[in-house]
Parts: sequence; structure tokens; C-alpha cells
Amino acid sequence: MLVRFRGWLVDYLGHHETSIEASNLTVRDILAMLDKGDEEILKAVHRKGLFISVNGRVVYDLATEVSNNDLVTLFPIGSGG
Repeated sequence: MLVRFRGWLVDYLGHHETSIEASNLTVRDILAMLDKGDEEILKAVHRKGLFISVNGRVVYDLATEVSNNDLVTLFPIGSGG
């Protein structure tokens, strides 16, 4: 799957996108994989300062499953999508 980043996430992660080859992942699993151990991404989700979309649809349930063919985008509120 392809994961794209917007706003402060680009600076936090150091790049605009990454590819993840895996199956049976949830949105929460992806966020945990991307976090640098400080849980900054998960904190942003809980503060409602971060939107997550899967294939162009905003998702709020972190248990949403994703597959290798999905496009996941993480973007802060106010980033323009």
C-alpha cells in the first residue's frame, strides 16, 4: 500500500510518502509503524488534529482494515487535504 503524508507529517517523517508491503493491517497498525516511539501521530489522532483517508474516504475507526492495493493519506486539519 502507499501511504502519503501532508503538513507537519512530512517534516516529522522526513518524506512525502512510503510504501508498505503487508497484509491484514489496520489503520492503527500503520500509525504505530510510522510513529517514532513518541506516539506523536497517535496523539494527533486522539486530539482530532489528524485526518486519515483510505482510498479517498476519511476514516475515523482505527480498526479499519487496509490492503496492499490501498492508498492511505494522513493529513492535519487545515492542511488543505
